[in-house]
Amino acid sequence: SNGATTSLNGSVDPLSGTGGLSKCTGAVLLLGPLILLVFLLAYEVAFGADMSSGQAVYTSNREEFLTALAVFYRVGALVYGGGPVVVPLLLSQLVPLGLLTRHQFLLGFGLVNLLPGPMFNLAAFCGGVVGGLPMAFACWLAMVFPGTCMALGALPLWASIRENPAVKSTLSGVNAAAAGLLAAAFFDLWLTLVGDSTNSDSTGLLTSPNSRAAAVVAFVAAQGIFKVKGPTVILLGLALGCLQALMTGSD
Repeated sequence: SNGATTSLNGSVDPLSGTGGLSKCTGAVLLLGPLILLVFLLAYEVAFGADMSSGQAVYTSNREEFLTALAVFYRVGALVYGGGPVVVPLLLSQLVPLGLLTRHQFLLGFGLVNLLPGPMFNLAAFCGGVVGGLPMAFACWLAMVFPGTCMALGALPLWASIRENPAVKSTLSGVNAAAAGLLAAAFFDLWLTLVGDSTNSDSTGLLTSPNSRAAAVVAFVAAQGIFKVKGPTVILLGLALGCLQALMTGSD
């Protein structure tokens, strides 16, 4: 038995189960990833990329790869609120560190939305850009490992703490923070896709911020109002981008 409780009507409460894990094992799975996170943060502070010139400078491929792994592990360990929250966290760290350009990140974001699977698969694309197939797997594993361990570690403890008033209040506050992160994700992507007069690195399918804003609103309306499927919207955006490239002669 996994420790799940059965109510009087015979139904099983899955949240009351322990997954066959002891509380000691759960504590190790819960705290282990957090301890490793502390070590990674210490490594970044002591041996991270040199940012004194305003751009990341890496002394070796090993340093670049470890920096990328640390970013994905940190985001995977701290993210709360679902896949969309991953987007602004990764965008705000990978691009300043010089691991990806905004254009490459947006290509990966579109591809992950086009394919089935969670937003965490964006880590595989970004890792592949940084260091090929081995790095794609390593970055994906670094992203999913801490959250998976902590979720399993919480199982033996959750049944005893989920009704605690302090835990309920804490989760309410965390949920509110996650909603704020979702708003930040929308705002950050809007600035990245549309751009403004102060953002010379903005990428878009059209040539001016106003026209890019109109395109974004049109695609959102197509999906939200006219119920056009997400993959179809992405393919329409791809077609518009190809048309724009042909008209301007850009690659």
